[in-house]
Amino acid sequence: MNEQARPKTTQSKVQTLASILKRRRESLDISISEAEQATRIRSRYIEALEASEYDMLKDDVYTKGYVKNYADFLGLETKPILKLYEQERAGAREMKRQSQRGKDVQLGVKPIKSTRMVVTPKTFALLSVFAVVALVVGYIIWQVVVLSAPPKLTISQDEARSVSTNFGYVAGKVEGGADLSINDSPVLVAADGTFRERIALTNGRNEIKLTATNKLGKSVTETYIITATLEGATPSPAPTASPTVSPSPTVEAGAVQAVVSMTDAATWLVVEADGKEIFRGTMLAGTSQTFAAADVLILATGNAGVTRVVLSNAVVQNKDLGLLGAPGEVKRGVELRRDTK
Repeated sequence: MNEQARPKTTQSKVQTLASILKRRRESLDISISEAEQATRIRSRYIEALEASEYDMLKDDVYTKGYVKNYADFLGLETKPILKLYEQERAGAREMKRQSQRGKDVQLGVKPIKSTRMVVTPKTFALLSVFAVVALVVGYIIWQVVVLSAPPKLTISQDEARSVSTNFGYVAGKVEGGADLSINDSPVLVAADGTFRERIALTNGRNEIKLTATNKLGKSVTETYIITATLEGATPSPAPTASPTVSPSPTVEAGAVQAVVSMTDAATWLVVEADGKEIFRGTMLAGTSQTFAAADVLILATGNAGVTRVVLSNAVVQNKDLGLLGAPGEVKRGVELRRDTK
């Protein structure tokens, strides 16, 4: 039989979630640190997802949110990605149960019939194994005890508590790899746990709630107050679902201006003007900031459902574009040009 006529056999490769995410990120030439900056997902979580190291991730709604947001950032369809994640996570849980069950059987000890203890090389090896196991178990117990306590949150006293501008800063450090949020909005923390976040303020007293949460869900909350005294402004009322936005002055021809306001919740905001980042920080509920550019503004928000925009340019003046999206939706790449209607 002619060997060239033989049909070729092909092997189907099953793609894992880790391989899909990593291959996609590398094809876009995006580094882990760049992905962390863009998504605000800590690099250790991204690395765990790209290595199928599910033991490093919480089995909860927050991790599903990380998967959804990361897939969205990489331009992947989120529904099949989430389905694949849930399948692999369920498989990992089952493998862990089976592995633990096998260990329980292997560690069964037969009763010692002889009252005389004879130390043989085999006995010495077993004792060494048990000693190592005891050390590992002791270390795990120590880790659980440490993690069962709330994380340590230290707020720096070097930042100004009283300002005359519509923004201020809060800085400090969280320990033990804890996550940080400001008024329930996630904040990016450096690898060593330090942070310094820019905060958009309203006139008067601004109450900032910082919460650090560790891997076991233990949390600690500290309240930080910044008082803003804005020239010609009166103290702001409590935030409402539709805050009043003051009309912006008429912009020059060829320019674009946006008044960005938060309704009833805080969230992070990133603004670029003509390709240069001009704002990155957290906007509190009820606050508003005005941004301008010669040609184009690009916005990114951690919660489109509370982010409202009023646009002025060469075509329209003080046009209320409403909320940018659904509650909890992360939205990037919102372009406002000088000819946007």
